[in-house]
Amino acid sequence: MESKGLNITSFYQNQTILDAINNLLLHYKLKGKVSDTGISLDTLANAKELVLAFGDRLAPLVQKVEQHDEEPLVGTDIRLRNFAKSFVEAKGKKGRYSSSLFESNLSTLRSLLQDGSKSNPAEIINALSELRLLFEEQVSNDSKSIVGDI
Repeated sequence: MESKGLNITSFYQNQTILDAINNLLLHYKLKGKVSDTGISLDTLANAKELVLAFGDRLAPLVQKVEQHDEEPLVGTDIRLRNFAKSFVEAKGKKGRYSSSLFESNLSTLRSLLQDGSKSNPAEIINALSELRLLFEEQVSNDSKSIVGDI
């Protein structure tokens, strides 16, 4: 597949995950303020599943990047590898990325989302917001390569 086709696929996948993150963020921000967040339980369950599945795919790549493992990641999409590198770089930017997600590892995301109501909503919101920021940067790069600078 040519580069533009890969960029379009990556853009679509990232948008899908961004939608899931946004649904979760809306839910946690509105939870406790209104009786009904307007987001169905099915939508929330699907959003959690999608974000957790992405985290599961990303975790071993992040670990390899953190260990400076130069062994090629066979069968791994280059954009996912780049996202793993961006994630590790973000962990070093304490001023911009200060949530518990970037202080430890991706298992934090699983703990936060699985514990749900037991976790501090502000901690979940911070982690998801920063993850969204990282995705938005990737989507922006994909968009530029698809349509160029407009």
